Amino acid sequence: MVCKLRDVMGKRDERYCLIGSVELDEGFFTVELQEEEKNKSLKRGRGSQWKAKILVMIESSDSTKTPKRGRTNKAVGHLKMQIISGLGSKTITKVVKEQLEPLVELTTDDSISYIKFDKLC
Repeated sequence: MVCKLRDVMGKRDERYCLIGSVELDEGFFTVELQEEEKNKSLKRGRGSQWKAKILVMIESSDSTKTPKRGRTNKAVGHLKMQIISGLGSKTITKVVKEQLEPLVELTTDDSISYIKFDKLC
């Protein structure tokens, strides 16, 4: 049942593009390794076989509520997560062009993978 729900949720994500203010970052999620991979020596850190590379995009807007102390005044809209093959700027730029409207306001960290985003708008 859970697999069916995840499949439907993934198909739903393809129906819309994120608009407005979008926060973008990469995430690393633990995955199950195949039997032949378990016996090999594993890398550590960002390139580890244990971790899947996921590009996370979150649509946000200004909230009408008063924020708690130390928090920003943001409300979360839609969320998209996509598995990516690498963390290079070409890969990430391609996904961003496919998933986001052309004139979104992007908020990112200072990763060198996000260098080409100035040319998107």
